[in-house]
Amino acid sequence: MSEGHDWTPEAIHDYLVGSLVFSAADWRQEGAGRASRALVWYRRLVAAGRPAIPFCIVHDLGWLLLETDAFPFRSLRGIDDRGDADHDADLRELRLLYEGRLCNALLGDPSFRRASFAVAQAAEPDEPLVRAIELLTAPLAPVRPLQDGVGGERERATFAPAGWPPLNPALLRETVVRGALDEAACLERFDELLGGERGSFELVRRAVQAILERQARSGLVASEDLAELEHWRVFARASQRLLFRRIAGVSRRIGPFDARGFREREEPEQVETELPDEGYYPEGGISELTCRGSIESLVPSELIYIDERTGGDDGPADLFTVRMLENELLYYMRETGQLRRRRRTVAIVIDASAETRLRPPGAPDNLAVLAYGLAQRLEVDLRSLFAASSLRIHIVVVSSDATERGRVEEDRDLLERTFSDEVAHGLATVDCPAEVDLGVYEERGRSLVAVAIGTPASPILARLAADEEGPTCFPVELIPGDAAPGARDDDDPERRGTRARIDRDADAELADARDAVLRFLTGADRPTRRGARTPR
Repeated sequence: MSEGHDWTPEAIHDYLVGSLVFSAADWRQEGAGRASRALVWYRRLVAAGRPAIPFCIVHDLGWLLLETDAFPFRSLRGIDDRGDADHDADLRELRLLYEGRLCNALLGDPSFRRASFAVAQAAEPDEPLVRAIELLTAPLAPVRPLQDGVGGERERATFAPAGWPPLNPALLRETVVRGALDEAACLERFDELLGGERGSFELVRRAVQAILERQARSGLVASEDLAELEHWRVFARASQRLLFRRIAGVSRRIGPFDARGFREREEPEQVETELPDEGYYPEGGISELTCRGSIESLVPSELIYIDERTGGDDGPADLFTVRMLENELLYYMRETGQLRRRRRTVAIVIDASAETRLRPPGAPDNLAVLAYGLAQRLEVDLRSLFAASSLRIHIVVVSSDATERGRVEEDRDLLERTFSDEVAHGLATVDCPAEVDLGVYEERGRSLVAVAIGTPASPILARLAADEEGPTCFPVELIPGDAAPGARDDDDPERRGTRARIDRDADAELADARDAVLRFLTGADRPTRRGARTPR
């Protein structure tokens, strides 16, 4: 195979168009406009250092993301109407494999549909589209070896052959796709460039199989990939999106909590709620109909008997009034009792001091990112656990080091964008005060509990935990794996809080810390997965 840097623009054109013989789409629809737009995506990928994978994959993935069900599959237009090349049995078999097992499987993948919707919502869809293609073709990209002992999932290339030509981005910019071409001649030239007869078949086949293997193993679009694409409009800089991906990855690896061992604590003194949350609400299914009940359980069809033309002081009563007086109106009877909606406030305080910016040996990320990922996981789980309550969450990012003020404000901005929907609906706030004062989050009729996350050396955690007059605080200490145990160890039965040792098993430790927080907030007495102490 000749070196890609030595190729002329004409050779590069043959390499690109030759791969389109395998495309699942009728790429010459609307002339060469579709391929020309896909070439813009391809140039961006190559300029960013991605390998020169078969152009047909970039073309089809991009247009599938943009068109989904409107994608013009070639097989629907007749697979044997393209000339002599289409009559080749091997070509037909490979194209059907590519179209059926990959492209159609993508259309049936809910995560791919969500990614497509996220791309369509962007003001300039080509930017998130190129990023989505980059994520989808990750198995085809060479990945540098990772440091030994690093935890968490890392995507490695399952197929990165030396056959990827290192195309010259400058010459690629001069390449223009032409529409009137002989596909058989392009395929022959494609094979010649790859250095052997039918070399293109093996290249495309192995590339498709590599993507399918990843889909079978972990899905094509991970949750952090979706989070990045769905929040594309929220983050103004690529650095923010990448940091957000890391935080979302920590939250995904912690995973959802097991709801079977948790339930809402029955408090001896229930907190009354105020409008619009005040009062009792019927819940459960409908067991039967009755002629007695509250107005909330009235069968909606009974309202048809209201007649605005009757009634008044002297006029006759309408049929609704008569049925009400005769106790003939129908009401639903619920299977269960009534729900009492309580008001709760949880303040998640994160000490993002300088020591949290370090990455312990073997840990998947630095302590600050792990703390933010734990906070994001807690926010999701708390809303699920206290779905019947009026829950408000305050995320407070602080630092005991004044020199970290600028970085803390940047993190606050990132978290505020992360929880933009909750903030917009008044369900959450994100603050970065110079000093922590939990009193500002206290409201009449709301119970307030604080969860403080930081290192054992954090003076902020120590002060909040020792404050007996303020709100109840549950500290979560993140201990670097190479640090020696402090004087306050887990053998102290009077100690409130939990610890997570951050090393290669950091994800499991953070999951146990999350469970400890939920047990404390619900009053559940349930052992952790690895026998950790139940907080008191």
